[in-house]
Amino acid sequence: MNPFMAKIKSSFLYLMTILLSLTDGILNYKIMHISNMKYKLFFIISISFFFASSCDKEEEPDPSEGWGNCYDCTATSWVGNYSGSCDYYDVGLNEYTHDLPATINIEETAPDYLNVFINVPNYYSATISGQLQSPYLLSIASSTASFSASMYVKEKDYRLSGNSKKFVMVSDSVVITESITFEILKSE
Repeated sequence: MNPFMAKIKSSFLYLMTILLSLTDGILNYKIMHISNMKYKLFFIISISFFFASSCDKEEEPDPSEGWGNCYDCTATSWVGNYSGSCDYYDVGLNEYTHDLPATINIEETAPDYLNVFINVPNYYSATISGQLQSPYLLSIASSTASFSASMYVKEKDYRLSGNSKKFVMVSDSVVITESITFEILKSE
């Protein structure tokens, strides 16, 4: 079992343990006392389905295409120039622009510390730095932008799939102003 699935399984088991103890406490409360085991079981299953259906699933490339998560990637694997296309969204105008050319350059400035330079000519640019926490997932943020991408590998080819967002702080809230979603390949 890969590490990602093992983590999901252990998180699910932990959640179910908490859910069972909370359910028992709720159902045995004097106001909602239900002694019939059928009702308790129905309640537990209903809540489980609710939580399971509300979980976002990371979209993974079709394995038949040969792409898979890069479980043994290092920061050096991430370093390089990537190019491809992206979709741009301007929140203020509520307007999407599709299939724009995009480039992402990633440099390693210290062990496991990366600088990400994003450029979509005439639409979007950002520079974000942060530490690599996972071999196949990079998620970093600054005070004005964020970058989140998954690394996929097929033989010697590398592909990034993810998004970047720009935001501003308004009072105590983060307000997204623009974003891109991309799927790009590493240039040789």
